[in-house]
Amino acid sequence: MRKERNRYQRKGYGLIFSSIFAVSFFTLVPYLGRIVWPELRVWLADNDVSYFTFFLTVSLLQHNFITIVANLIYLPFYYFEFDCIERYKTNLEAEWPWLEDPEKWRDLFKKSIVMLFVNSNLIAPAVYYSLYHFGAFKEY
Repeated sequence: MRKERNRYQRKGYGLIFSSIFAVSFFTLVPYLGRIVWPELRVWLADNDVSYFTFFLTVSLLQHNFITIVANLIYLPFYYFEFDCIERYKTNLEAEWPWLEDPEKWRDLFKKSIVMLFVNSNLIAPAVYYSLYHFGAFKEY
């Protein structure tokens, strides 16, 4: 029992959270999909929405939602410098980049946000559209 408790403390209790999250993902998502998918197909047909338009919209919304939520979840861990994150730094002696050179970090942060927006919301739709245009995009 002591060995297991030490193992959880060493890895952090995030191991328990991640296990619950993984199990719920592989059980709840398919269950919800079986309920929602038939209704969604009827709605798409009734409103004359193409599968391609639906797929592109949902893909972009899903990607942006997950990116924003995941980063907002990690924000307090980095901002308050919790030990559960600090111990996984590659260089324990070095400061975080936003503490070392705040001005350079803000500039890099702005460039990263622009690059993320361009890659996610401009390039991906262009690739999807080209696949659709040349017949390589299949409905399922």
